Amino acid sequence: SSGINAEYGGTPRVKELLGKKPKTMLLDLDDRYLQFYPPTAFQHYNLSSNYFFEEEEGPKYLQKFLKKCTKIALVLDPPFGALARVIAHNLAVLKEQLRELVPEVEISTYWMFAYCLST
Repeated sequence: SSGINAEYGGTPRVKELLGKKPKTMLLDLDDRYLQFYPPTAFQHYNLSSNYFFEEEEGPKYLQKFLKKCTKIALVLDPPFGALARVIAHNLAVLKEQLRELVPEVEISTYWMFAYCLST
């Protein structure tokens, strides 16, 4: 056995398991999700560079979503090999933007680190 849980699909899988409540928005580098989710639920985004591929519309959809929130859970599963310090820096930038938009927001962060077990 490789030790890899075949049912784990990262943050997109978490979004699926949560269903429609609570409200969620997926920001992911994988553009295949564009086929499955409307722009109000998915934005093509790179956390390593804090970049929305839809440069004008992406941030607008995210801001509109966030303005309705008082509690936010940020669930991250950066790709294997992504530099943790870069992700941490961009995560801090994102959190600061959240606090500017909704000063009373309560933010929880769940960061999953990719790993593989070898036998």
